[in-house]
Amino acid sequence: MDAIRLAGPDDAEALLALQRRLDAQSTYMLLEPGERDETADRLRERLESQDASGSFDLVVADSEALVGWLEVEVLPYRRA
Repeated sequence: MDAIRLAGPDDAEALLALQRRLDAQSTYMLLEPGERDETADRLRERLESQDASGSFDLVVADSEALVGWLEVEVLPYRRA
């Protein structure tokens, strides 16, 4: 059974791989294939600080891998 959960620092490598697969497979992603310059270390740092910023990432995990992802980014503006 798939589980939706908050992404954590330990998910950085698998999440980055999923993001890159989605970039390559979907025309609905913001970034084109090869345009994502994120590293696993930078993603890990961002996932570690997601509580403080209000932004967060959710992942869908099955028994073997991450199979879905949602990013919510809270902007630093009063009206956001």
